[in-house]
Amino acid sequence: KGYELTLLLDGSMEDEQGCYGVGDFLLLDGRHQHAPVTREGCLCYLVLDAPLQFTKGWPRLLNGLGSLLY
Repeated sequence: KGYELTLLLDGSMEDEQGCYGVGDFLLLDGRHQHAPVTREGCLCYLVLDAPLQFTKGWPRLLNGLGSLLY
């Protein structure tokens, strides 16, 4: 819904747009949709200005909780 800022602190991850490693910085807005995955694990610093909106699988059930928290 809003902006998502991600700084990768350790490990690696990938999504539809590419692979990311330590020190990489991602800036996504509400027009972007991505499904990050990691094979070896990663540690990220993530800042959001709106609740996450899950689009696949069981996590979609959590979407309603965001409206209760924010």
